[in-house]
Amino acid sequence: MSSMTSCKILYFTASFCKPCQAIAPMVERIQQEHEGVMAVFDVGTDEGSAEAGIYGVLHIPTFILLGSCGTEVERMSGSGAETISKLREWARLTRDQTLPS
Repeated sequence: MSSMTSCKILYFTASFCKPCQAIAPMVERIQQEHEGVMAVFDVGTDEGSAEAGIYGVLHIPTFILLGSCGTEVERMSGSGAETISKLREWARLTRDQTLPS
């Protein structure tokens, strides 16, 4: 990945999801800290989501890291400290250009 290419993360969430609401401010903060490196795209699942079906998302919040070719590199679900740590790691790997395609 070039340094100009953003890490693309699909963030599957819903308005009724308390864990999603709890983690949202941290996700936004991490995205701001890594602006130009990390782009997080909210995918709402309130009224069904074709994307959730395409990616086989069964739990929310779920984060899916996409490689430079748009293929799934890694995924995680949850809203705990491990999730925040992993999001920071994804941004670091992208910044250092060591993220797999």
